[in-house]
Amino acid sequence: MMKNGIKSGRVSVSDNVEIEDFKQWTQQAVLDVRCVEAFQQCHLVNSYNIPLAEIHERIYELPRRDKPLLVIVDPSEKNQLILTLNAITYKLYKCLTITELQWQKLQQRQLTETGKSFSYLWEPNFLLRESLETLGEKVTGRQALDLACGSGRDAVYLALQQWQVTAIDYQSSHLDKVEQLAKRLETSISTQCLNLESDKLPLWNASFDLIIVMRYLHRPLWPRLKAWLKPGGALIMQTFLEGAEKFGKPKNPRYLLKEHELNRTFSGYHIERDTCDYLEDGRPVNSFVAIKRNLL
Repeated sequence: MMKNGIKSGRVSVSDNVEIEDFKQWTQQAVLDVRCVEAFQQCHLVNSYNIPLAEIHERIYELPRRDKPLLVIVDPSEKNQLILTLNAITYKLYKCLTITELQWQKLQQRQLTETGKSFSYLWEPNFLLRESLETLGEKVTGRQALDLACGSGRDAVYLALQQWQVTAIDYQSSHLDKVEQLAKRLETSISTQCLNLESDKLPLWNASFDLIIVMRYLHRPLWPRLKAWLKPGGALIMQTFLEGAEKFGKPKNPRYLLKEHELNRTFSGYHIERDTCDYLEDGRPVNSFVAIKRNLL
């Protein structure tokens, strides 16, 4: 099956590509899997470099699997690339090798860059991206907290939007990814390795203008969220609703929200959004955005 000119279900490797095609492709996500040295010497505009040998450990830096992806590969690594992409089940992509003559022509058309690239292929949670746009100047401070941050896409996205971000997770391996991703994009994030479900969670006097909690639910933490959020600050939460267990994880009811549960819990806040959305696999999630009212 063909979709948007990209072959589905297998990798297409081509050595005969018209230069004009590249002009169109540089408007979309481009993954360059050549070594760092070759990439920095010359690469397509808007491309992002993950050397082929690092794909498995940096899979969180790739886009959604349903997003067409153009991959630039060294001719000697074409076969390995096919095996790698098939192993991580990316089904929509076109893989290209570029000759020296083509690089020269691309440079003449100003379709290439040198050095590091600050483009990226991954996306933050859609609720976070949309909420930052709609909240606008309603939230005036720039101190943000990301709880159970995982591999850190949301935290790094906030940092790129000029937020001062503290990211917390109980797995140090997750925080290593957060720090590495921030470093690659030359931004900074403060990380803390904490078990948010521990009875020994330290008393914390910090306060934040924005708190985000994505795909994580621990109800005993909610009073802490209320204490940590500044008056006028925004809370952005998205996690699974009852019914998600029919499609996959989580199965345990303690990790599933009841309908309107967040609305009742934060009833004294100004509710900006309280919707049921559905992930690609059918699981329902509660997308919730609320602003803590200023004290009288």
